[in-house]
Amino acid sequence: MKEKYARALTKALGLRRQVVGVKFITYQKEFDGLPFIELRGKMSFCAMARKAMAGDSFKANQGNFNCQYSAYALGITRPPDSVTRGDTYAATKLYESKSIALSALRSMRFLDQRIYGVAAGPLASLEECDVVIILGDAYQIMRCMQGYAYKFGAPGSLCSIGNQAMCSDLAAKPFASHDINISFLCKGARLYAKADPGELGIGLPIDMFPAFVDGVVQTVNPVNHRHEKEAILAALDTPDELGIEIDFDADYGKFLREYEEYAAEMASLS
Repeated sequence: MKEKYARALTKALGLRRQVVGVKFITYQKEFDGLPFIELRGKMSFCAMARKAMAGDSFKANQGNFNCQYSAYALGITRPPDSVTRGDTYAATKLYESKSIALSALRSMRFLDQRIYGVAAGPLASLEECDVVIILGDAYQIMRCMQGYAYKFGAPGSLCSIGNQAMCSDLAAKPFASHDINISFLCKGARLYAKADPGELGIGLPIDMFPAFVDGVVQTVNPVNHRHEKEAILAALDTPDELGIEIDFDADYGKFLREYEEYAAEMASLS
């Protein structure tokens, strides 16, 4: 079922990367029983996300993480006091003072519960997951937010400061807050996930995903210009694949003008 929504989102937005699912695994027995290949070697969670977006499905535990800060964010390992005090963040020189570093740390999210491992892959192969991660250009992420707003209104917990993007912004925060989050990505994500300079990220809980996709689809006609609708239609296997009729003459300005004309007519009759 989730594969259908992932395919619809990809076509409605023209995504070039696959939509990814991430599953948090609490117990080793559960981890061992998952029918995925265990990752070999060590890599950052950013690199894991890139593999998943390229079509690979796998599972990974503490022994596969070479970026300890992503392991802290995902609950794979417990951070030492030097991290929770903000000392190590201050030492990076990314923040002017230790107090600011601690404030930045608190804006990130380290999962409180202990997680044995994670599974990740294209949503089509990982329907039982906890979080969905999407990367796209600024326009595509704008459309994601419009789709979210169509169904849920304004999000209440957006938070990104350009650090710990994949692990905290796009995985831990949506899981812990049960809400969508946006990420400006970070240096690690742009390096190890090979993200383009103009790419941004969206993470959201899996149970929001079907309604979120429907919101993106339902706003195709009000938002997209004619040439964009033509590109969407050309990508579909059948004209009705998205479940809507693509109306080349529709846009939200037209809908607004029609309402204003109607409202003026009603007012004149009062």
